[in-house]
Amino acid sequence: MRHPSVYESPRIGNGGIFFRAPELPDDEISRIRELLRLVRQVVGWEDGPPRTQRLDAYAAESALTAAHDEVVTFMNEQLAAGGREERIGRATVLLNQLGQARVFLRDALLSAKTTALTNVQQSLNRLRHVTTVAQLLERGKVENTELGFQRTLVSRVEDSYWVPRTAHIPFDPSLEQSTVDVGRANRRKLDATLLETEMVRRRTSLCVMDAQSNPRTHPEMMRVTGTLSYVGAPIVSGSTVVGFVHADCFGERDVDDYDRQLIGLFAEGFGIALERVTYLERLRTLRQKFDDYTKDVADLADSFVGADVEMAPADSASQHDAGQVRGSDSYAVMRRHHDDFGGLTRRELEILTHMASGETNTRIAHRLVISEVTVKSHVKRILRKLGAANRAEAVSLYLRHTLGRRDHTGGPGR
Repeated sequence: MRHPSVYESPRIGNGGIFFRAPELPDDEISRIRELLRLVRQVVGWEDGPPRTQRLDAYAAESALTAAHDEVVTFMNEQLAAGGREERIGRATVLLNQLGQARVFLRDALLSAKTTALTNVQQSLNRLRHVTTVAQLLERGKVENTELGFQRTLVSRVEDSYWVPRTAHIPFDPSLEQSTVDVGRANRRKLDATLLETEMVRRRTSLCVMDAQSNPRTHPEMMRVTGTLSYVGAPIVSGSTVVGFVHADCFGERDVDDYDRQLIGLFAEGFGIALERVTYLERLRTLRQKFDDYTKDVADLADSFVGADVEMAPADSASQHDAGQVRGSDSYAVMRRHHDDFGGLTRRELEILTHMASGETNTRIAHRLVISEVTVKSHVKRILRKLGAANRAEAVSLYLRHTLGRRDHTGGPGR
């Protein structure tokens, strides 16, 4: 019974899919080859896979299925012809061994896929702690390589152009910048002439097996990277494709549909992470703008509060008790100092008084119920208006003036 080309994974040219499973352990490949050799010997099977053909999991499964069918056909023919029991018995043993090998193979495939999915999940979990887009791009390319790829490229879509942003090539770091540079220097428009356009239109990943000969690949990047096959997936934010993730297994093996599914799953999670950090950056910007705005409002309010506006006649104080006019001794002291430090607003003079008392900006802010940033702004203006080089000099000027005024007026201490 002939199974033409069943042992080779199907290839679809011009950017199609190449089905190949994860690698099998060497001892399991040897066991399968020995089993296929016994099938040839016992039943005279001539159409099995060549002994020189490299077996991956899918090719091995196809070969085992074909061998199983061949043994069943042989047994039916022997039973119908009254064949020797010895030959039928050996064929029965082979049939059992083939069944066991197929079960083991399917378990291995399932285990490999489960492991790969776990790796994707762990990679995406490590992106949870990233807080900026720049960090996400740098970390994302590394995490994608951890999925089993040799090289990774992260790109942006800008005005319908494919623009590479960053690459990760652990075994050849010098090629990272070269790959990005050639892509930026030869930006390609996403139209019908480029395979990556399909990722934008269909929102699906792709697998390219004929990278060097396919007319719809990026020729300059193909020359620089030398890639023979690669996979790619769109990075979707909201409903828009904002970038791509590309990867290959250069120097080890061809990529396959299994890799296409992995990078597609990773890119989907990467897009969600990108949305999150983008919103975080916008919130930080809005918060900073709000803080700046409220600071300006506070400064404006302070300037109004500190303005020394007199609505009453100059001699009105003589018609009332001094305590009623000024409200308190501290207010009266501040008014006298304000007359002498005429360039300072009432709030600035108030802050200077607290500075002279040795209080910190934090303590002053707490006393006056304003932000520490506002206090710092006032201190800067006080220094500028007094011509003081620093805080200590401003306090010294204030204290000298205060003591001098007391000496001149015969205040306390005389």
